[in-house]
Formats: sequence, C-alpha cells, structure tokens
Amino acid sequence: MPGRVRPDRDAGVPLRPQRHGRRRALPGNEGAALIYRRRRWRRAGDRPPPFCEKGETPLDKLRAGLLTGREARLLLLLAGASFLRNQLWLTPSPLMTVIMDDMRIGYQQGGQLLFIVTVLMGISLFVGSRVIDRLGASRAMAIAIGCLALDGLFAFFCRSYPLVLVGRAFSGIGYGLGSGAQGVLVTERFPPVRRGLINTINAAVNALSIAAAYAITVPLYRFFHSWRGTLLFWSLVSAAWMGIFILFDAAHAPAAAGAPSRAPASLAQAARLPKVWCMAAAMGGLTILYTGYSSYLPSFLAEARGFSLQAAGTATGMISVAGLAGCLLCGPLFTRLRAVHIPLLALELLVLAGAAGTALIPSHAGIYGGILLLGFCFNGWGTVSVTALMNMDGMTPRLMGGAVAIYSGLGGIAAVCVPGMFSFFQTRFGIRSALALFCLFVLPALAGTGLYALLCRRRGA
Repeated sequence: MPGRVRPDRDAGVPLRPQRHGRRRALPGNEGAALIYRRRRWRRAGDRPPPFCEKGETPLDKLRAGLLTGREARLLLLLAGASFLRNQLWLTPSPLMTVIMDDMRIGYQQGGQLLFIVTVLMGISLFVGSRVIDRLGASRAMAIAIGCLALDGLFAFFCRSYPLVLVGRAFSGIGYGLGSGAQGVLVTERFPPVRRGLINTINAAVNALSIAAAYAITVPLYRFFHSWRGTLLFWSLVSAAWMGIFILFDAAHAPAAAGAPSRAPASLAQAARLPKVWCMAAAMGGLTILYTGYSSYLPSFLAEARGFSLQAAGTATGMISVAGLAGCLLCGPLFTRLRAVHIPLLALELLVLAGAAGTALIPSHAGIYGGILLLGFCFNGWGTVSVTALMNMDGMTPRLMGGAVAIYSGLGGIAAVCVPGMFSFFQTRFGIRSALALFCLFVLPALAGTGLYALLCRRRGA
C-alpha cells in the first residue's frame, strides 16, 4: 500500500531514527511509525559498542589491557629462551678465526659450525610440530632449552671436530623446536588483543640478542681465555634457565593443548590452509634475501666499497639495531589493522628499496641508509606477519605449531641454497651484481602477500 512503512522484519528489535529523519503517524500501523529519508533502516543493534561497558570505568578498561602476573612471567621466560638461542647460535661467528686456529680447520669447516644450525633449525621446525602435539608446547620448550645446553658441553669436553659439530646440531634442534613452541604458547596463553604486543616484544628481544651476540662474545672470550669456555658459560646458563622454566611453567602445564590423541597432526591440518602457504612463500623469499645480505655484506663492503674489516662489521651490525626499532614501531602500529596486507606489501617494497640501495649506491650515505631501511622493514615485517598468522581465521593453538613450521621452516631450508647461489652469481657477474640479484627474492614475497590479500577479500576475512 503506498505511503505505508514496511513493517519490522525482526519482531522485538527496536528501530533507531536518524537525526535528519522526520516522525509521522500512519493509519493502519500500531503506534507511531518512523519514516526515514531515502528509506534507510538502522537498528539499535548496529550501534558501535561503547568504550566502557555498563558499570565499567576507564581505569578498569586500562587494567584489562595490561598483562596479568602469569602472562608477564611467561613473557619473561620466553624472552630469556630467545636470548640464549641467539647467543649459542652466533657465538662462533666473531670467534671464527680463533676456532679455526685451535681446531686446525679451514673456512669451509668453520662455516659449517654456523651452517648446520640453520639447516637443523628448519628441519626441527617440521619434526618439532609433532613433538608439540604429543607433549604440549610448554614441555617442548623445556626440551628445546635443554638441547641448547648440550651445545657447550660437547664443545668443552670433546676435542674432535665431528663431536663439536654434533653439539652444534643439538643447538639447531633446540632453536627450531623452541621457535615453534614459542608461537604455540603465545597463541594459547594470550588473547588476540595482546598478541601484537607480545610478538613485538619477542621480536625486539630477538633483534637485541643478535646485536648483543656480536658485542659481548669477544669480551667473554677474553674473560674465559677460551672459546670453549664461552660456549660452556652459555650452556650452563641455558641449563639453569631450563630448570626455571620447568619450575614456573612446564610443571603446571597440561600434557597437550586439549587435542585428542588420534587427532590429525597439526602440520597436516595447517597445510590445508592456503593463507599459511601464502605467508610462508613471503617469508621464504625475504629470508633468502636477508640471509644473503647478512652473510656477505661485510665482504662486499670490504672488497667493493673500500671499507675496513672493522667498519664493514659495524655497518652490518646496524641491521640488527635498525631491526629493533622496526619491531618496536611496526608492531604497535600495524598488528591491530584488519587489512594487514597493506602494511605488509609496503614493508616488502621498502625492503627491496633498502637492499637495492645498499648494493647499487656507492656513497656512504646511500649504503648506511639502505642498511637501516633493510633492517627496519624486514624485522617490522616479521612482527606484523607472525601476528597475522596467529589471528588468521581457523587458527587454533594446536594448529599454530604446524603453521609456524611451514611459515619459518621453508625459509630456513631454502636458505641452505644461499652460499651456492652467491658463489654462482659472484663467479659470473661479480660481487656487486651477486648481492643485487638477491633483491629478486622480494618477488615471491610480493606474490604471496598479494595472494593472501585476495583470499581474505574472497572469504570476507
């Protein structure tokens, strides 16, 4: 009937008029009906939620956003484990010449002391997801810290190179298993609103510990007068930290994340999520680029740009310093965004700009600017992407172990090819072009993030 207002479809749901609407009573309707300009209907349920609920003060809202005592304790335990992982991984790097002279080995065997950690790190991420399924993330983290403690024990008590290499393999296993368990613990113990903050802090601790490894390793070596004693020191600290972790967390944690014993493995379930593979492709491309630059930038600066060895090492260390700033700034700014692919794409393009500028601009200002941009954007990207992985639709604490294995493990395994690729490029094109060609690995990152954005738009995520 013309002139009548359409009756309310949902009985009992009140209607709220717009401010510019006008009120008119129509015959045939019970009570006064509301007619809106352009026939727009807005229901009371569409109102945005208030900042504070009924009976809640702004101070209560602020307290709800703070960490509880148990969450702060877990964050401290995870930060300590992350710090120890990087110390044991990178201690041989500043002392490489000392280790080679002491064990009478060459550069290739010396490089394997670092290379085997990276390889086992990627493999243990996949195998460790099954350990996390069976034992739970907390107990898996305790085992990972224990594996780190074995590294220094082998180095101190074993004099043969193969046995020292076995100890380094345990360090790689502990690194990979601990990385996977940390992602599961953050997803399991912290609500989504706080995961961005927690990942920001963890990434900042990771960047700070890498910078600290290059700063304090030589003073510790001078104090102990032995590279074996330096590794033993960190192993003893790891053993003590494992005991603290068991006492305050693992002893009170459930055996598994509430999943039935016959449930499919988290790795197989996570592999069915297309978004996980998109993020893994992006992470793999950026990991290859970052590994190539962090490994060969000192040689490039010394040979092609005339830097001294000390200046080249200092410039390379600025990547970690800039990464710390990237974690602290990008995490709070971008992890709460719904369209998270926009900052991810922007950071990937800035990584490309920083890497290309470092390799192609001959001036010192261009080199240092490119290094700072590369470190800032890569670490900021990692903080935002891992938070997006945790908050992904369908992601559960159980699935997080498999998702982290795919997300980080593919990049770690792909990094095995970096020495061969760099040697191939350098032989044919020179060291400057070889370093610049690693910029091409930003393309898989852009493709993976773009496909992730399309999947989010298609499914309304």
